[in-house]
Amino acid sequence: MVFTAPRVGGGTDDTTAWTGGSAIKKLKHPKSVLARRPVDFKAQSLIEEKAKEGLPESRRLSIDEEKSKISLTSWIASIREYCEERGLDTVFRIKIDAAKEVYLLEEWGMAEVDTATEWVTELKDGVLDHSKSDGSRCAICQYDLSNLSWSGKALLNSIDLDLWSEIEKELSYDASGPEVFSAIISRMQQTNSSSVRKLVDELEGLKLTQEPAQNVETFANKVLEKAKRIEGTGLAPRDLGALVVT
Repeated sequence: MVFTAPRVGGGTDDTTAWTGGSAIKKLKHPKSVLARRPVDFKAQSLIEEKAKEGLPESRRLSIDEEKSKISLTSWIASIREYCEERGLDTVFRIKIDAAKEVYLLEEWGMAEVDTATEWVTELKDGVLDHSKSDGSRCAICQYDLSNLSWSGKALLNSIDLDLWSEIEKELSYDASGPEVFSAIISRMQQTNSSSVRKLVDELEGLKLTQEPAQNVETFANKVLEKAKRIEGTGLAPRDLGALVVT
């Protein structure tokens, strides 16, 4: 049987097609069996189910800092691993030209809503063929369309209800992975900006002389805890190291 090759990354073999990886540095093998795209209906259903299930409850992101069990940066790392294992990562790789791409799950500071929306539109219309100068587009990739949909469901299943309720009004019912991801990043950065200011104030207010018996170990643990929470927002000030030392 002959399988259609994915638009970017991935490949085909005698058994199935598989997705995942970059156009710049192509994978030789799928990350896992979950990155395969079988033609058998039962196997297809299982792969789709595993692709959309999302992170376990203990790794879900919450907008409530006190409630959340995971920081934004740790959550993004988990989402990246999740998507790469399932071959969903290709739709988060924005093609700039024949030799350059922006990977939103790595360079997530660039995950702006307009950027994600424009890229998703391009994927659905057919990506520009950079090997030609006439503005022609590559054929629409069915693996892209599946990965857009499945990754969107996976991300929504990887956040708590409080965060979902904050972003759902900004999204269409069939929002893709890049669109959901950009909405989450935007909302969390808005929340984290005020949280960081508060945490920095709290960090600056810590004094060893205020600790019972001036316990150095207890004081150091409090400083590190505040610093880790600030760092986990992804919005740590450049002088965080100096704040910790002082």
